[in-house]
Amino acid sequence: MKNIFIIFLVSITSLTYAQNSILFDASDQQYLTISNADDRFNAAADFTYEIWVKFTSKRFNGQRLAPFFGGQQHDYAALLDDRIGMRLNSNSVCSGDRMFGSTSTIDTDTWYHIAYVRSGSVVSLYLDGTLLGTTECAQQDGSVKGVWMINANTINIGAIFWNTSYLDGYIGGMRYVVGTALYSADFTPQLRWEKTNETILLMNIKNEGAAFTDESDYSNTINVNGSSSSPTFVAGNGPTLPADILLSGDVSVENNSIKNVADPVYAQDAATKNYVDTNTSNTYTQTEVDALVANLQQQIDEPVYTIGYQAALGGYVFMVSADGKHGLVAETEDQGVETWYNAQNRISNPSNHSTVGQNFTDWRLPTRYELAQMYSLKTEIESAGGDPFGTKTYWTSNQSVYSVNGFEEETAWRQNFGTGYQYNSNNVSLNSELFVRSVREF
Repeated sequence: MKNIFIIFLVSITSLTYAQNSILFDASDQQYLTISNADDRFNAAADFTYEIWVKFTSKRFNGQRLAPFFGGQQHDYAALLDDRIGMRLNSNSVCSGDRMFGSTSTIDTDTWYHIAYVRSGSVVSLYLDGTLLGTTECAQQDGSVKGVWMINANTINIGAIFWNTSYLDGYIGGMRYVVGTALYSADFTPQLRWEKTNETILLMNIKNEGAAFTDESDYSNTINVNGSSSSPTFVAGNGPTLPADILLSGDVSVENNSIKNVADPVYAQDAATKNYVDTNTSNTYTQTEVDALVANLQQQIDEPVYTIGYQAALGGYVFMVSADGKHGLVAETEDQGVETWYNAQNRISNPSNHSTVGQNFTDWRLPTRYELAQMYSLKTEIESAGGDPFGTKTYWTSNQSVYSVNGFEEETAWRQNFGTGYQYNSNNVSLNSELFVRSVREF
């Protein structure tokens, strides 16, 4: 039997990890739907529903509800009159709104982990892992009644239609388990979850491509809705936990809790999984554990990046080193039209940058090679929003000398994003005005 060991990284408690999220704009009536035609979401007894949520407003447009999960009038989880509330089949003995906390419990623009847990006749509400309150759902003879979601042919995320209310805020992930009360005491919330055999819905929002994907075995189809636009993926703007919480805990090799993880959540998870998969001994020595901890620390200190939009880095990553730890980021917006001489001055002004680009002051003109790499990914960079390249001509940082009738004239290389050609002809001087798009290193 292989040993069970515990990893504690006490020295990095100041670090935090930010997850991704989905933004719901109530003014545009944005929400998600999932079919419950086969009643798979119906919970006749124990269940666990948990969510990471941040409210932009608690009563959008004067409505009483700020809903985040449910069916219709008789089955939902939401803020109700600024308090965390729920209804559990109000056509049975479990009738009426069940309220937890006070009106001052929840603030806007703050991430919260909310967990509803039913065990027998008691429904408990945990806020950030701490018990906030309980409510009873039983007959006078003690028999348990009430089926959650029994009235829901469609599951709504971010909307309730009996009083036309919409969520105004962010969801950073959710999990719904039918048949099990996962928590019976205070606990440390997780940023992402693994599925169990009873997981009906699992949204971890790992990346933009998987933002609206259910990772449970049911693979529920999640439909996006809105009056003119749909809920949107937001990178890096999600719940956070201290690094020591994320990296502390039991690693059970005997139960294969890591070995069977097909899609590790964090880079350090991948390193741990690889270590377990390739280690054939029955016992892990202290030296081996120390080496694993050092590997995890390195993964934290030096994150690995790939090509794609990275708001935390200021724009679109279009070049990365072989180890994925360094590279170049392209601004998603132009810095305007300017002479070559004054281009860097325009780049240095934060007001000429995108919202995320304004967080950095090390932007510069790209080289010929770098601009050519941006051109090869122009469609992908444009898909991140900002300004389209179109057929504009952009300055590079590479100067050039062009000889005409025995005279040498100074110019600089530039590239047309319509044709892809680069030029250094003398018909454009350094005082000519061309478009400017900056890059930065990380």
